[in-house]
Order: sequence, then C-alpha cells, then structure tokens
Amino acid sequence: MSIKYLKPILTKTQNGKDLNNRATDPDANGGDPYGYNDEDFSNEARKYHKALYETTEDRYVQELINLAGAEDVLTVEGEGDAATVTGTSAAVEIVGGAFGENGQKLIAGYGVVYFGDETHPVAIQYKTNNEWITCAPFDGVQVTQAIDATTGKTTVTLDFTGLTENAKKEVAKIAADLESKGTAAKVRMFARADLEDDFEGDYLGEVELRMSSYEFRPRPTAIGVTWSQLSEITLDTSFSVSAEEELVTYAAQEIRVALDYKAIRLGYQQALRNGNNYVVKFNAAVGSADEGINSFGYKQNAQTFTSAISKLEDVMLNDIRTISVAA
Repeated sequence: MSIKYLKPILTKTQNGKDLNNRATDPDANGGDPYGYNDEDFSNEARKYHKALYETTEDRYVQELINLAGAEDVLTVEGEGDAATVTGTSAAVEIVGGAFGENGQKLIAGYGVVYFGDETHPVAIQYKTNNEWITCAPFDGVQVTQAIDATTGKTTVTLDFTGLTENAKKEVAKIAADLESKGTAAKVRMFARADLEDDFEGDYLGEVELRMSSYEFRPRPTAIGVTWSQLSEITLDTSFSVSAEEELVTYAAQEIRVALDYKAIRLGYQQALRNGNNYVVKFNAAVGSADEGINSFGYKQNAQTFTSAISKLEDVMLNDIRTISVAA
C-alpha cells in the first residue's frame, strides 16, 4: 500500500546556502541532517520514505541558529563507573553570519546550551533578564554572558570545570545514551537572530514541495499469549462465543494496561529528577500506612488523585508560572 503526500524540502536557502545551522546535530547524515534529500543512508531509522510527521527536528523553520565553538568543553572517555568526565571552559562570540558582523541581529532571551540533543539541556536563557539558568543534572556548570560596550558584541562563557562528582556520573550516563542513538556527545548551543531584513535570502530557507510516496506495509504482530484448551472448549460450548477472538481481545487489553503502567513509571522516574517539590505521594492501595493516605478502600483513595495533581499544579505555578500536567 502506498500513500502519496507532499513533503516540504528545506535544506538550502534561496541562494543555495546550507541550513545545517538549524539542525540539532548538523553533522548527521553526511551534512544532510534532516534527511530530506531522498538519499538512502545506512541508518535505517532515517529512510527517506518516512512520513514528515515522524521527524523530531523543529528548528528548520525558525530563526534559532547554531553557534560554533562549544563542542570540546566537555569530554567523556570510557563507560559506566569507569568513565572519566573532563570539563573545560570556552568563550563563544555571537557574531557573524545570520547574527551580523557585530552580533547586532541577536535577539536575546532565546539561547539554549545542550549536550548531544535538545532533550539534555545544560543551560537555558531566561527571557526576562537574559540570565542563564543551569539545568539538572549539570550541577556546577557556569554560563555567563557579557556585552562589549564598544563593539556591542555578545560573548557567552561556558565553564564546565566545576561539574560536581554526581553530575559527572549523570553526564557519563547521558553520553552512553547518546552513543546508542548515534548522536554526537558534544556541547552545542543556539540563539535567535532577527532575519526580517534578509531580503537576499542568504539565511531564510526556501521551501520546495515534492510529491513523495509513503509505503505502508502492515504485518501481523505476535502478542505472546497462551491459554489452556479447557478455556477454549468452555467458551465455545457454554457461552457460544469465538474463544480465540475473545481470549486474544482480553490478552491485548492486559498488554495495554501493562504499557500504561510502564508509561506512568517512566513519568515518575523523570519526575524524581526535578527535586522533592515535584514529587507528590499518591497511593490507592487499601490500608496503606503511608503518611497522608487514608485506608477506606480503592475508590475512596483513588478520588484523592485529583488532589495530588492540584498540589503539583500549585508547585508548577509558583515555580515556572505554568500549570499544565499531562500523563
């Protein structure tokens, strides 16, 4: 089965310049980080037949430009507990290219420093006062910014020499995860530029709409469920239903329940990285002895879940002025 769809291609500017400075990993796929040139690379996950909505890139249509000079400030050698993490410092000038000769086109407040990919932020620039806020687990990293009073150039200093021992262990784990994904374990950063007056098309991209085919190949999937022949005979003779259909349906429901539990556990694991303020106890078990949990029954305890969410929303509102909780 084949589905025809229009795929926008955005890898060059109107004047034929590269747009790799918009990609999370600009060196990926041999200089074609978006994989939109319809070439078959060795990495099976980046086949050109994939639908557009499957890409995780999001900056190819935005004015968020990569900055060079930060890649080597953090190195990880070895694996696991034997890994050694070394941090240095570097000064990155936000000048040239889309930012202008003296960086006069920089729009402050949108900078981000990240390690490997943007799911591992090191520091984020606060829009209100342009200060840089370090993210866990990169405790000890210092990111500062200075503006030259004469030229107006903005310089961002990245200092990774103060990484704590616990932070080094977390960084080593992140580096191993990046390696498994085929992503370069380098420190990268981007900032926002004002491209409104780019009338020559040197930095604004040109969109080409190309008709492509998305190959849809459904195949049966084994769910690994067994049942006794007695169950099948009983359903067939006593209840006049299709035993195989009923048993497979209920087995699939159990698998979905297990996946839901796994999703909740993953969310909880991530929440633990945000500090104690973001952890709210909730236990629906009967007769639980946990502090603050009643022991009336499943239904009564489950009704306290909304209260736990409300507490979490209060913490988020006080902390980041946002009250959006999703499971």
